[in-house]
Amino acid sequence: MLALMTLGCQHSPIHFTEAQAPNIPSFDVPENHTSASNTSTDLSQLLADTQQAQSKAIKPVAYQLPHTITLTKQFHAHQWLSSEVNDSGLNRLYLIGISAQQPITHPDILVEAFKQKLEEMANTTAYSPQMASCLSSIKIRASLHSVGMTIECSATDQQLQQQLWQFWEKGALSDINIATVIRNLKLNKHIGAFTGSEIDTTFRQQLLGQQHPYNLNVRNQSAINELDNTTLQTLHNKIRQQLQWHLFIPSPITSATHGVAQSSLNSTSDSQLNSPLNSQLNNLSSSTSTSSANKQNAVITSSDIFVPTWLATTQPNLTEVQPNIITNSTGSATKQSTQTILIINAKDTVQTQARVGFVLAKPDLVNTTNHNQNSTDCKTIAALLGRSYSGRLFYDLRETRGLTYGIYGRCVDAPLSQYLYFYGSTSLENSGAFLKGIIDHTQLLKDQAAKQTEINAVITYLMGKQQLASDHKYGKESRYINNLLLGRTASFEQLQHETLNSLTPKAITTMANHVFEGNPVIVLRGDADKIIPDLNEKLPHWQVITISP
Repeated sequence: MLALMTLGCQHSPIHFTEAQAPNIPSFDVPENHTSASNTSTDLSQLLADTQQAQSKAIKPVAYQLPHTITLTKQFHAHQWLSSEVNDSGLNRLYLIGISAQQPITHPDILVEAFKQKLEEMANTTAYSPQMASCLSSIKIRASLHSVGMTIECSATDQQLQQQLWQFWEKGALSDINIATVIRNLKLNKHIGAFTGSEIDTTFRQQLLGQQHPYNLNVRNQSAINELDNTTLQTLHNKIRQQLQWHLFIPSPITSATHGVAQSSLNSTSDSQLNSPLNSQLNNLSSSTSTSSANKQNAVITSSDIFVPTWLATTQPNLTEVQPNIITNSTGSATKQSTQTILIINAKDTVQTQARVGFVLAKPDLVNTTNHNQNSTDCKTIAALLGRSYSGRLFYDLRETRGLTYGIYGRCVDAPLSQYLYFYGSTSLENSGAFLKGIIDHTQLLKDQAAKQTEINAVITYLMGKQQLASDHKYGKESRYINNLLLGRTASFEQLQHETLNSLTPKAITTMANHVFEGNPVIVLRGDADKIIPDLNEKLPHWQVITISP
């Protein structure tokens, strides 16, 4: 009886998946293809015509600039000159502070404190129904170079502006519950073990270096443990003085203003295109401020903007936003020279999370030509391999071999870092085959030229993605702010389009050899005891090391 019970408790042995050579999708028109219907339509000819149309140069998406007013050296207001009609009856404002020259200190702490303030305001302050709905619509988000807030309701622009600015007034965070803020921040760390942020943090530390500013200023447990009212207010004031402010207010709804905006933009000279974006915006602002649209009061003026007293009287030593250069002083990691797999040991987990990343070469310290070229290379390769359902990795590792629910690629193009990485999860028994599949595809792209039909599909994807972003105010705002942070001009946008339209198999091979020059930085999270033997079998020349998160 005891023997039977013992046998019943035993688990079946794990049978790990065999590795295979990479499979790549075909974008060629099938030969001798016949239509399944009885119509006279020649589907093969239709596909051929589509392929020929794709191979032609795609017209670049017009890069729109907003109408801009400079209130102070530190504060700019923007409005998209558009013919879109707002039928919702709601006004939407977007206030964002950016820091291009250095990362923001502990933005995660500040955002959690803002959320606590917002909750306490909703619970303790008496608001009219209209203003209460405004309060509930506020969304707060941050990155290592920006802190943004949106608000959308039926109140006036002036009322909305004041609601957003109250978070930045001196002493705004003096009365919040610090204990709750600390508890939520610590809870986020535990939640991150399941959502993927734990492996993302460890991966970024291994990729960029422990002392990189991006790794010192987010999820810093020492700063969280030492947090109190005094340190929080000091942090709040420091960030407030560090940021350059940009306020996006609702667009005018008359078609006349749209025409004025387009004519002003189209008349921009070549010399203006090569100047920093701030200069272009000032020129555009001057040209549109005297337009007939302005006379109709459809375009914002300085009288429409609320300027906080502390911002109006502060004159920090700020200069025009300039391109940032990645240097060794930022703590950036160099190319990975060893073949190493790092594992965060998560005992008894049934899946393995994977991150595979490549740091791009450090750009020239004199100009940003290489920096911008790195950006184009990084985004193109990320799309070719990891653009969700259409990428090579998804086609092979999910659709063909069933090793994962999803595998994706992303290019991080930030002021102080440029890197490409692939991410996804797989079951325990697929760990080795999944990881080897990713590595094999990066090598294959270096060794074997991609076909022009596949490259055309990548071009269409990248252009379409940009078109979708440009057609929506959220996308336009994000694109505009990102260019400000990276110090990029409108001429860069045009050059990037020209580069994409001229992509050839040889160019893709050159890009791949550049991006995948060194060995990847690999971090896994899973049950180390169970998957290490499989990794040693599938990747015998790689050293496997267990680390702590």
